[in-house]
Amino acid sequence: MADGRRRRLSKLRRIVIAPVVVVAVVATVAGAGRLGWSVWSAYARWGAAAFAPRAVIRADRVVVDKSRGVLLLYDDGVAVARYPVGFGFAPKGDKQREGDGRTPEGRYVLDWRRESPRLGPAIHVSYPDAADRARARAQGVDPGGGIMLHALAGDLPWTEKPDRRRWTKGCIGLAPRAMREVWNAVADGTPIEIRP
Repeated sequence: MADGRRRRLSKLRRIVIAPVVVVAVVATVAGAGRLGWSVWSAYARWGAAAFAPRAVIRADRVVVDKSRGVLLLYDDGVAVARYPVGFGFAPKGDKQREGDGRTPEGRYVLDWRRESPRLGPAIHVSYPDAADRARARAQGVDPGGGIMLHALAGDLPWTEKPDRRRWTKGCIGLAPRAMREVWNAVADGTPIEIRP
């Protein structure tokens, strides 16, 4: 049994290593020494996983947990991805009115999207809904709107505690690569739940 496993591993190494070595040698001979070295270094560090295609994530539901500072993508009830997020300058509590710096809480829909020249990909959250508008009307205030999932500058300190990530005016901000993954994973009409 050990011999069979050893043979399979040996065959797998030949299948994976041979193309990597060929690419590294060809790149080095062709004058792209850095490329050859990069390919070889990536293989040496990460093995075949360095060259494996990234799985495409699909999600049918989005959950944002404000207290933990995370956005979760769900597919058929299973969490398939998790991203750190930032909020407005007053992250605690539900959005009450325009300009309060809060992110709304409740169940909404990701209803449309756009590529912004300033923020890159952005997906709109269907806030305010009828209940939000009625509450604001009763208080005599504007409920606000324009709540989006959008990218933020990549060099922000994502290791900050969630309650210190106050980088928007009420939107939900993600790192650029994370936002691109969310953009590709969800369709217009996907439900989003924003929890306190």
